Amino acid sequence: QIASTEQPVRYMILEDGLASISVFIERLGTAAPSRPNGVTRSGALSTFSKVQDNYLLTVIGEVPGPTVEMIAQSLHYQPAENR
Repeated sequence: QIASTEQPVRYMILEDGLASISVFIERLGTAAPSRPNGVTRSGALSTFSKVQDNYLLTVIGEVPGPTVEMIAQSLHYQPAENR
């Protein structure tokens, strides 16, 4: 659970020994997403957020903006019954 939302959030870390990237997947409730869509930068940190299939996907890492965008764009929802 994350303080900024009432919905449970799935979280994973991807790392290659040099950089780490955090991925957050949050089911959207009735409220609008709190993060803007697209790439944003703050110092060395890049963030990419998008809404897909009623989920907010957010990827954050100390990597170039196109990298977090590529990771977020490669995520696809697959219902449990189709796994």
